Amino acid sequence: MVLLHSSLSSSSQWLDLVKLLKDQFFCINIDLLGYGNAPQVDDSNNYTLNTETERISQIIFDEIGNADFTLVGHSFGGAVALSLANQMGHRVSSMVLFEPVAFHLLDEGGKAYDEIMAVTGALQGKTNTQAARVFVDYWNYTGFFDALPGKVQRSFAAKMDKVMLDFKGLMGQSYALTTNTLIKSKFADCDLTHCKTLVIEGKKSRLSAQTLVRQIARELPDVEHQVFDGGHMAPVSQSKEVAQVMFEFFMDNLTEGI
Repeated sequence: MVLLHSSLSSSSQWLDLVKLLKDQFFCINIDLLGYGNAPQVDDSNNYTLNTETERISQIIFDEIGNADFTLVGHSFGGAVALSLANQMGHRVSSMVLFEPVAFHLLDEGGKAYDEIMAVTGALQGKTNTQAARVFVDYWNYTGFFDALPGKVQRSFAAKMDKVMLDFKGLMGQSYALTTNTLIKSKFADCDLTHCKTLVIEGKKSRLSAQTLVRQIARELPDVEHQVFDGGHMAPVSQSKEVAQVMFEFFMDNLTEGI
């Protein structure tokens, strides 16, 4: 099982889930570039999501060779998981995605797209601390950042350069999800018919994230859609509860070969 965390987080956000799953699964809990104990991005000018997926693919190979695996992802990590599935779908046996922010899939001009473009615009020209306030408050609520301890605020601000790269990578993706078989897309070329997927949206989350979850739920071939009583950051703020939901999904489907 490969676990991918959100922006401004680290692999530690999945520790409650790993505790539940460690007896049934070999867990590969990865710090994405610029977070946790992972290295920084070497070449910011040429950063894409492939920068993340190539590194993750190598880690997977080093740990399990060419064996199949399950993907778990939240927010940016969920979008990275979808990109991996696009590239390696034949090896992905199942996915659990909590609000994957694959923003390039949103319809341009729609309310959800306009919402996230407004946030992206609001990040431009800000100091790292100001940008961190915009970003953190968007995914939580107004005033959340200022209520954090100063040490946490400084830590988030120090990571905002990578957050901006995350946005760059997300919007640079080109695969598409589609139920229209007349439209040939990169994602359609990837066989996920064998891949059982759980997509989770937060009941109290933002329109951009909820819209993406519902779109993915409509368009992936074998998918279960759940609504969790929490916001976008529930895998961090309500980690035990989210871990239990994911654990139950895996246990329910274990006999099917996940």
